[in-house]
Order: sequence, then structure tokens, then C-alpha cells
Amino acid sequence: QASQASPMAGGMPATPVSVAKAVQQSMPTELRVVGTGEASAVVQIKSQIAGELISVNFAEGQNVSKGELLFRIDPRPYEDAVHQAEAMVERDRAQIAQAEASLARDTAQVKFADGDARRQAELSQGGLTPRSTLDQAQSTAEAARATVNATRASIDTAKAAMQADEAAVSAAKLNLSYCDIPAPLSGRSGNLLVHAGNLVKVNDVPLVVIHQIAPIFVNFNVPEQHLGAIRRLNRSE
Repeated sequence: QASQASPMAGGMPATPVSVAKAVQQSMPTELRVVGTGEASAVVQIKSQIAGELISVNFAEGQNVSKGELLFRIDPRPYEDAVHQAEAMVERDRAQIAQAEASLARDTAQVKFADGDARRQAELSQGGLTPRSTLDQAQSTAEAARATVNATRASIDTAKAAMQADEAAVSAAKLNLSYCDIPAPLSGRSGNLLVHAGNLVKVNDVPLVVIHQIAPIFVNFNVPEQHLGAIRRLNRSE
């Protein structure tokens, strides 16, 4: 008995076929278009003080984190300004302390002069002391009161001067804090426009531009014939 040859003998190999159960389900509608990405925020970094830029702590195109130190301006002139302003405040405090000590002394003198004037008035009424002695005692009391008033005025003046000098200390410390320029947000740095060793001015050219790319905005256009389907699908979600 002759054997029957296989129909695939010497022909193409069999193609594998997979079988799946047909099901009904929702399929996404995809529309491919070309879009452009835009940074969600763009910040120009500028200096708020003038001085020499002594360090740049990042590379062009590098991602930076919010609060990370980017630039440092020479702080020495601003440290000197803080020390000078603080010295003025200490001088004002010394003047106030000295004036308050003088006020206590002058107040005691007023109390003594007023008592002496009262005694001289009583003696004068009894004819036991000449009128000139009473006048002298009263004049001394009035002069002592005038001295007290002048001392109080000097204390008020010194306190006002100290408030102004304390404000100068705060301003000097604020300028000192501007020597360190941190990143105001996280993003990607652009081209470095000012290098270490250059002198920077207040609110002059940007030192660098930072683009926030997380999140990022994407702009794209779709053909008008798809607008109706997009609106319908948006309403159905």
C-alpha cells in the first residue's frame, strides 16, 4: 500500500492562527495632530542690588529646584552696612540710657527745689526770710522743671533716632539677603547672560531665564470636521 504524501510536504510552512472570543466594548477615539509645548511659567532672574557677581552655581540648560542657590553677589559691602547701622542703634541706646539717668537726677532736683520753695514761702509769710530768698528758691525750682522737660525731649528725640536706625538695620539686612539669589521656582535654566566676575546693577539685564516645565502647556489645532465629534465625546464622559 502506497503512503499518501502530506499536502504541505515541500510547500510553505503552516501559518499559526490564534482564536479569540468576540466581545463588545468601548474603544478610544484617537486623533493624531502636531502640537507645541510651552512652559507653564517663565521667570527672568534679575539682581535687586548692585555689586560683583562672585559665583554661579549651575550650568546652562540644567534643571534647578525651587530655593536652590543660583548666584552670589559679593556680600562684604552689605555686611559693613549692617554693622554700621547696628553701631548707630547701640549709640542711640547709650544716649537714651544716659538721658534717662539724667532725668532721674533732674527729677530728684525738682523735688528738692519744690520743697525748698515751699519752705521759703512759709518762712516768708512769717517774716522770717527775705523776699529775695523766696524768689531765688522759686527760680531754682522753675529751672529744675525746665531741665526735666528738656531731658524728656532729648529722650524722645533719641528714641525717634533709634527707630530710624533700627529701620536702617532692617534695610541693610534685607540688602544683604539679596546677595544670595535662589531659584524662585523649579524648572530648566536657559543661557547664562552674566558670568562670575561681572558687575551687576539693580534690576538690569536678566542674569538667566528659567522655564517651568512641570506642568507644561501643550497647544495644538485639530481639523474643523472633527470638532463635532470632540464636543460629543466630551459631553459623554
